[in-house]
Amino acid sequence: MVSYLAINKFQDAFYPYLDTVKDFCYLFLALGIALVFWSYAERYTEKGLRFVNPLLFLVMVIWGASGFFFLSPVLQFLPSFFDSILDIFYKAIPNWDIPLYIWSNYWFPRVGWEFLKHRSWLFSSVIIPTAILVISILPSLLHKPILAKKYRWHLNTLRSIAFGLFVGVSVNLCGDILLSFIPRGDIGFKIYGWNQSDSLIWFAFHIFLGIFIPFLWIWLIGVTYKK
Repeated sequence: MVSYLAINKFQDAFYPYLDTVKDFCYLFLALGIALVFWSYAERYTEKGLRFVNPLLFLVMVIWGASGFFFLSPVLQFLPSFFDSILDIFYKAIPNWDIPLYIWSNYWFPRVGWEFLKHRSWLFSSVIIPTAILVISILPSLLHKPILAKKYRWHLNTLRSIAFGLFVGVSVNLCGDILLSFIPRGDIGFKIYGWNQSDSLIWFAFHIFLGIFIPFLWIWLIGVTYKK
C-alpha cells in the first residue's frame, strides 16, 4: 500500500514535465538518426554530399522532428505579438496543423478547415519537403540552365532545407509510433478521419520516403556531377 502511494505521488510530481521529456526524446531521436543518415551518406554518396550544407541540414532535421521548443525560455522576452509566429517555430512540422487550424478558424470561421485538424494527412507526410525539393529543381525541369547557374546557391540551399525536412518529418512520424507509451502529446498514430490500418500504411510509407528520397537524390547529385 505504501509503495503504491509512493508511485502515485511520484507520477503526480513528474507528470507536468512529461511534455518536455517527450519533446527531448524527439530531439535526441532526431540527432541520432541524422548522425546515422549523414554517416551512411558520407560512405555511399560522398560526392553528392558536398552540395549539402551540413548545418542547415541538421537545423531542418530538428525543425522537422521536434521543433525548437528548447528555445522557448530564451525568447520569452519578445512581445506577445510574436507568440503565434513563434508557435510555428517551436513546433515540429507535423504539428503545424495545430496553430494553423486555430488561426484559420479565427480569421475565416465560415470556411471548412477539417483537413487542418491535428493529425492532418497533409502535415503527417513528406509533402512539404517534396514541394520544396521540386521548387529547387524547377530550372532543370524547365530546361533553363542559365537560371540554374545564376541561382545555384539559392537552389542548393533549398535542397539542403528539403533534405533536412525529409529526414526530420520521418523521425517525427517514427517517434509518434515509438514514443506512444508516454501519456502526453500525440498518443498513437491515427490520421484524423482515417482508420488505424490506413493511418499505419500512410505513416510507414512516409517514414520510408523521408529517408529514401534525400539519400537517393544526394546520390544522384554525386553521380551526375560534372566538374
